[in-house]
Amino acid sequence: MNIGEFYINNLRKLQLIPIAIMLTMLAILFYSYFTTGYFIERDISLKGGSMITITTDKDTSNVDGFLSSRFPDYEFSTRKLTEFGTSATKGITIETNMGDIENLKQALEEFLNIRLSKENFSAEFTESSLGSSFTYQIIRSLIVAFILMAIVVFITFRVFVPGLAVIFAAIFDIIVSMGFMNILGIKLSIPTAAALLLLIGYSVDTDILLTTRILKRKASGSLNERIFESIKTGTTMTFSAIGALLIGYLVTNSFVMESMFLVIIMGLVADLFSTWLVNVYILKLYVERREKNG
Repeated sequence: MNIGEFYINNLRKLQLIPIAIMLTMLAILFYSYFTTGYFIERDISLKGGSMITITTDKDTSNVDGFLSSRFPDYEFSTRKLTEFGTSATKGITIETNMGDIENLKQALEEFLNIRLSKENFSAEFTESSLGSSFTYQIIRSLIVAFILMAIVVFITFRVFVPGLAVIFAAIFDIIVSMGFMNILGIKLSIPTAAALLLLIGYSVDTDILLTTRILKRKASGSLNERIFESIKTGTTMTFSAIGALLIGYLVTNSFVMESMFLVIIMGLVADLFSTWLVNVYILKLYVERREKNG
């Protein structure tokens, strides 16, 4: 028995893999919700607070520990800034819910032993109400994207089950990506929310390819042949996208770009399971039963 025969003959058993993945990611998301009140930790741009950027070549490795001990009532998250194409440090960014920028600035001057001015220091403050508004808009954008996607899918195929399979695949990819965001400590921000929206388009792409070839190209071979033809084309598309994003992730020094690339990569990997296991299984059952019933 070759791989193709094993795959077709064991499609039902293979559903255990995406089911296990989905349940694991849902458990992670709900654990985060019950412990923090949110499915994914939000960054300063969404929950409100201050973002400070300091340009310096001094050692900033212990800044977060110093600030946490100096201001124990506040939260601090630091990230190094590096020169493009190198690992040379050029500064640091600090995210905090502390609003007293002047007091914080004095403490940083003391720790770094430098004079902070407008040439090497900048601070941005986001009101919590504005952050909540951004969060609401992101959630609304995701919901609208799913609704529009569902409308297009159902208009295109005009059958309920295949259309539902396409939508489920997109939901699966988003949930898995959000779960891995929690695992890797990637916060929900405006850029990562944009990555999730892009992921909806990426995930639907391969599912529509599969559904079109199975439902609308009956004369091009048997059902199994059409499935394998779709897998060949679809996985080539997915792995090409993953390769391009992986290169971008490895060469960029932008934390924002790294986060976006990672979110999309994780979603595309999830799409391999949702499309070529779950969606194939649903469509195969649908076509076989429709042919059996005439």
